[in-house]
Amino acid sequence: MPFTAVFSLTYQPNDKSNQCLNVFTTEIFTPTSGEQDEETAMSTQYDEIIVGAGIAGIVAGLLHVRQGKKVALVDSAESAGGLMRTYITPEGKHFDYGTHLLSELGIADLDKLLFECVRNDSWHEFDYLKSGHFIHKTLCERSPVVDATILKEADYLRAMVELVEATANPRDGYDTLSQQLTKCFGDTLYQELLKPAVEKLFFASADDLATNSHLLYGLARVQGFSEQTTRILKQLPKLNDVLAFHSHKEGNGAIKRYYPKQGGIGQWVDHLLSQFCEHGGKLYLNCKITGMSVHEQKVTSLHTDAGELYCQKLTWTIAPFMLLQSTNLHALLPEFAANQLNFLDSWLVHLEVDRAPLTSLHYYNNFDPQYAHFRSTLYSNMQGETENGAHRVTVEAFSKHADTTQISATDILQELIDCGVFPQESQLTYHHVDRISRSFPVPTVAFRQQQQVQVNCIRENLKNVSLYGKARGDIFFMNDVILDIYQSLT
Repeated sequence: MPFTAVFSLTYQPNDKSNQCLNVFTTEIFTPTSGEQDEETAMSTQYDEIIVGAGIAGIVAGLLHVRQGKKVALVDSAESAGGLMRTYITPEGKHFDYGTHLLSELGIADLDKLLFECVRNDSWHEFDYLKSGHFIHKTLCERSPVVDATILKEADYLRAMVELVEATANPRDGYDTLSQQLTKCFGDTLYQELLKPAVEKLFFASADDLATNSHLLYGLARVQGFSEQTTRILKQLPKLNDVLAFHSHKEGNGAIKRYYPKQGGIGQWVDHLLSQFCEHGGKLYLNCKITGMSVHEQKVTSLHTDAGELYCQKLTWTIAPFMLLQSTNLHALLPEFAANQLNFLDSWLVHLEVDRAPLTSLHYYNNFDPQYAHFRSTLYSNMQGETENGAHRVTVEAFSKHADTTQISATDILQELIDCGVFPQESQLTYHHVDRISRSFPVPTVAFRQQQQVQVNCIRENLKNVSLYGKARGDIFFMNDVILDIYQSLT
């Protein structure tokens, strides 16, 4: 009888570099009787198997093991954390996979579980984040919310009148994002500011995008009027929905934010994974799922290259199409929904620059279609310059998955210079470019319909499967994903 190889993983954070050492120990079973087969199965029998070791999977796993369940966390990647990882160069430079400052959730026991490990002298604590945006060739440093006052005077005055009129005549039920933004903000704000921004970021026409897609990029509101007038107008619910305060300091409440004084945000992932393993959780990394067994509409086991993993329940936190394929449910889907959903690729451009930034912002979003990059995180404005006097920055950009055009570090630095973020004479002292496949959705109307059919198919045909995070497809912000999981599991 052929042997079965069962891989288990011991998680050990590397204190020196904050990278995890994924130590695999392999036990070889050569079954010669039914009793040994049963013993092998028992060693890989779990109450919960969670697929996807990003933050959604880690938080779900941590909540389950604290309830005394036997839990396995499975991911095909070589390291856990998803986009909350930190890239560490051979020279010891730290770069995050995007802008990821931690923010409390406002639930005491959940905040204690997730953030007690960062409430110490090794982490910065912020009452607010210095965040801004770039639009119409202007770097706006007071708020990440689009500032309408940068428009030409005649356009601005017309835009403010249209905004008030739009909220005075609200309409429910929009078919597309273009309809929604026009009716909620007025035609001028839509044409001059919002439409160019969403079409840049999604690589799709606003006429094709689904409603509320703009929320994924923080475009829920705009700045307008004077500060005092804004405070008065925001007392009206309809205007409060579309009008923002003028400063990132205002309206944030008492929520604390955290970032390490040294290293990257991956340290937080290390803390959570250590808790998961200390409570008996098993972590399977670099583990490929090749199929599943289903009995009476329940997933009973995962076929993986690490062996057979048996489960009572399955939690799925990655794109749903792989689950449909692994269970052959994709054969039940109508033709339009029987394909992978459309996602963009993310580019992470890690730079070290020899000059200090010209702005004190922690991060900013670039909504101007003239530039390729979207968000930039300026580490030295939070942590100070590096030992060699250089300044680190991670820049995020997007591209279509099939696009073969390369994004270069020198081009991105020139964009940062042109946007007034770094001095003209700035030079690179280090750079690394990483492309992450299918990381962000293109939420067209067709995408939403396709997504809903796939999710419904899973829920109707698999009775012991829970969907969170990317698997749901309608919740993308990290704190919203965490709250969804917490409310479901407690």
